[in-house]
Amino acid sequence: ARAVWDGVASNLAFLGQLGIHADLLPHFGYLPQLEEVIHKKRKDIDFLYYGSMTAHRQRLIDELKSLGGKVVCIFDEAALFRNDYIARARVNLAPGQGQGTPRLTSRILYLLNNRAVVAVERCHDQDWVEHCFATADTEGWASMCMETLNRPDIDELADRYFEEYKKLDMTHLFHPLLEKLR
Repeated sequence: ARAVWDGVASNLAFLGQLGIHADLLPHFGYLPQLEEVIHKKRKDIDFLYYGSMTAHRQRLIDELKSLGGKVVCIFDEAALFRNDYIARARVNLAPGQGQGTPRLTSRILYLLNNRAVVAVERCHDQDWVEHCFATADTEGWASMCMETLNRPDIDELADRYFEEYKKLDMTHLFHPLLEKLR
């Protein structure tokens, strides 16, 4: 490879041990080219989770269901179908993979880039973007999801989160990295 970039600082040392020099791309953000979802005016899905299911995620989703949440879970759908589900969802769910290992995922960033309201289980690396989504610790996550769903201003919230995310334009982060390819 002519260039290697990684978004997790702790991975750089590991890559170095393999003889790979990698540059840190510390944050990701808005890219107009990733804006693909056209939201439905009438949303018929309260909560959507897409991705692999772990015991931790299942426990949190079951807790949300016990509070009355109507949740749709999908996995490995083609982008066309996944995006239709996103377009129909009022709140998209982002529980961590497991207790003690929550990381900000590309799924969250894709949803933010596409004007989705996202309910995130608190991640250790979310500080730079947490003003763009609803978040709570594990213990309060299901309740926060229900509160977010029931907000009378949920459409305005989606617009506000999206406008805030657009301010995190990441195009400038690529310029120094791309210069190395010249």
